[in-house]
Amino acid sequence: MKTYLYSLLALIGGLTSCASLDVFTFDQLSPAKVNYPAEVQRVAVINAVPDAPASTKGVVTIGELRASGKPVAEMVANNLADSKYFSEVMISDSLIRPVNLANGFSDAEIQRLAADMGVDLIMALCDVKVLTQRKDMFYPGMPMSLPVVRMKVRPEMKLYIPGRAYPVQVLTPIDSIDWDVQALVSDKQLQDEAIPMTAHLLGRELVPYWKEANRLYYSGGSVEMRDANVYIKENDWGGACREWEKLYQKSKSGKQKFRAAFNLVLGNEMQNKLDEALQWLQKAAHESKPDTEEAQAVKIYKEQLSSRIKEQMFLNSQMSRFGNNF
Repeated sequence: MKTYLYSLLALIGGLTSCASLDVFTFDQLSPAKVNYPAEVQRVAVINAVPDAPASTKGVVTIGELRASGKPVAEMVANNLADSKYFSEVMISDSLIRPVNLANGFSDAEIQRLAADMGVDLIMALCDVKVLTQRKDMFYPGMPMSLPVVRMKVRPEMKLYIPGRAYPVQVLTPIDSIDWDVQALVSDKQLQDEAIPMTAHLLGRELVPYWKEANRLYYSGGSVEMRDANVYIKENDWGGACREWEKLYQKSKSGKQKFRAAFNLVLGNEMQNKLDEALQWLQKAAHESKPDTEEAQAVKIYKEQLSSRIKEQMFLNSQMSRFGNNF
């Protein structure tokens, strides 16, 4: 999403002759990585990560650390409960390790845990790695590089359903953040910061989540555009589309016709009419000329819309337990 936002801002900066190009920001529901059988309604999160050794004050390790699993598991369970995706979310207060560490939990162990906790699926947090690397970052306008420590979190979570010999899914997502070297005090600081970062990362893998999305649209240049702007402020996308369609029909060609068609992509997307949005994007592309700012705007929107259409298929499947009411 950050890449898209930077592209949008760069494009707006390049359109010095058009002050009416704006960015519309909204919350978009995105699918999780995991698809659950319909019968999975009650889940449990267990911590299988031993406590991390105490860190030495004033020492920052460059290499590999481990964060404590217990607070990560608790935070993941709380986030799942808040999402209300499952009917019940349980958490074990104790560290639970498989008898055979090399092979992980056996089916017999999972069946016993599931029966004791009364759940359909076990989410076992098996590792919370914190990888650090020193880097020199160069930023525009700065005369010298900035030394940072890049911290990567790489948890491992295995999902078990009783009766299955192996995990139904193994999650190993990765995310990173850069720290100013001078702001770091000890390994404990990195380990503590890794806890919410890891829980947030796993949450996006486990259940559908909201993310911020950005779209370009034209907001001025004609009476219809200004009237449509009023409808947008009232969240009346049907009204905005009617104004843009009037402008599209009366415009013979050129920028006005392109802008009306381009805005109709957004208007239909906001009404979840993705097929119609794609049709209007094709019309906007037809009205744009190669190697122009308009063509670049169409390219960016095409990538965004294609990604959303692909995600929608998975999202519909994941939200079917709620009658796709989202």
